[in-house]
Amino acid sequence: AMITVISFSIFFSMPVLMGHAFGQKDYDSIGVIMQHGILLAILVSIPGFLLFYYMKPILIAFGQNPKLAAIAGDYFHYFAFALPMLFLNIAISQLLLATKKQNLFLAFAIFALIVSQILAYVFIFGKLGAPKMGVRGLGLAYIIQNALTLVLAILYLRLSKNIAHYRIL
Repeated sequence: AMITVISFSIFFSMPVLMGHAFGQKDYDSIGVIMQHGILLAILVSIPGFLLFYYMKPILIAFGQNPKLAAIAGDYFHYFAFALPMLFLNIAISQLLLATKKQNLFLAFAIFALIVSQILAYVFIFGKLGAPKMGVRGLGLAYIIQNALTLVLAILYLRLSKNIAHYRIL
């Protein structure tokens, strides 16, 4: 959790910079900052992915109980695949906050919460015909939730007339 929070904080300067540009109606700068945020999301996700993907041997190397390391490793092995999408979602959320689209940000957050909770229940406990996956199911739920949220966010960025003048994509 600490690694993820530290990684998130990298993106928290984006709304300050974009908000300043938004106030000055410097829409080109918003697009440039957002493009940098997207690139940063991809670059930051690479070491995070590797760390989470190999969490089990890392935990064992630091003296953790191998059985506990195996359980945590199973979750993080799946969660590693959600990380790039999560960071991209965070970058996009910073754009929404900076450009006074808090209601849309809230709608995406509520969507993500509902989807992740439903999918976690389904995959952890093997409901609705899904296999019972235990803690791995939570990781899978986060992969799917972040993918769906990212698809919705990209569709919004591509189709919204309110965002087109920022020239993000």
